[in-house]
Amino acid sequence: MADRISYKADRSRWQRDIVRHLEEFPRQYAALESAMGAFGGEFDMQQCKEAFNTKDDMEAYNRVQAVERAVGRVRTLLLTSPMRARNSRYCRARRSQSVDP
Repeated sequence: MADRISYKADRSRWQRDIVRHLEEFPRQYAALESAMGAFGGEFDMQQCKEAFNTKDDMEAYNRVQAVERAVGRVRTLLLTSPMRARNSRYCRARRSQSVDP
């Protein structure tokens, strides 16, 4: 019985953690759109490449860095949410209790 209560508490905690994690997505996506907007409304990839390769215009290079950071954060949010759910103690315990056919 104590194990069942523990799993229920773990499950609730993991659900809250995952929801909080996903609630961060709109803000990070907006940051990505904003950073990309520095390279034009339709995101001019050529302009971004030139800014990345510049040795003189550090403002342009910093705009590229902002895009890279924002892409990394969005990617991390998208990739870690399912992994958090899959790796939760509750899910591992449930998988160990299941019987494979």
